[in-house]
Amino acid sequence: MLLLLCFFWIFHYSFAGDGPGPAYLYLKVPSNSNVKKYSYQLLTKYVNKCDTRVGCMFSTIDQPGQVIICELEDTLVDLQFIVKKRWGHGEYLHHSIRLEIHADSVFYAIPDLPDEAAIDVYLSDKEKIYQKEERREGFKNFMTDWKSYFLYVNFFQGNRLYGEVSFSNARYSLVTVRHGSFFRSSTSHEPGFIRGLTYGAEFNFLWRKNDFILGPKIGFQIASRYTNLGISGVYYTDLTHGLFCIKPRIGINPKIPWVNFSYEYAIRCGYNYFGNRINRHQVSVYFVIPLRVKEVPVFP
Repeated sequence: MLLLLCFFWIFHYSFAGDGPGPAYLYLKVPSNSNVKKYSYQLLTKYVNKCDTRVGCMFSTIDQPGQVIICELEDTLVDLQFIVKKRWGHGEYLHHSIRLEIHADSVFYAIPDLPDEAAIDVYLSDKEKIYQKEERREGFKNFMTDWKSYFLYVNFFQGNRLYGEVSFSNARYSLVTVRHGSFFRSSTSHEPGFIRGLTYGAEFNFLWRKNDFILGPKIGFQIASRYTNLGISGVYYTDLTHGLFCIKPRIGINPKIPWVNFSYEYAIRCGYNYFGNRINRHQVSVYFVIPLRVKEVPVFP
């Protein structure tokens, strides 16, 4: 019996074997690679064995003309050689090919790179597209995350006392808040940045004919946990004459943005029929009344 087992072991490993061994792919990087200006990436992927990792699936090139050795277990391999700027996001696909592996070792030289000026133009165009998409995505996130509705009741004091009632569909952003002392503290994420458009009207408190002034307005406001900024356009009218004003404002919040104290300045755009009945400088108090506050995500 022992003799039979020995014979079976010799037969299995001598004749059946473990199947074909791995092949080796030697890839030569272009000799005109400028490693100081660009970064280079070499991507290889199996075609038949998608669930098996290639020996050099991803390699970063650090010197021109170097040879990279890949251990392969497939007869078809996709190869990509990519050029990137060291401080950019654009990519230039210099070379892409599918290699057939029919030997234990295969040597392949990646073609030389084109003129650097052509690569720079291509990468510059890609960087512009990337920045444009990033701005578009950032603006989309800026205007859509965690929308809530608020009512603003404001009082202005300058030459004349004014009031305002406005509606806002504001958005939240989270900020990191630290609690406790310096030595024993914890952090949490809370809604501390609110921004959005406001729609409403200003009015004075003189109800007699020719004294009452109404000012439909639209604006944009940003309120953090401690400060607030805003700008608005107001059209003042007594139903006979009119005056358009641009009003930037800056102010502070008592830690949470439900009450805002602000200073506003009215830039008059046109002839002023109203004299000092329209405030040029004014101090305002904003009371923020939540109508519907959408629940923000809870972070650990």
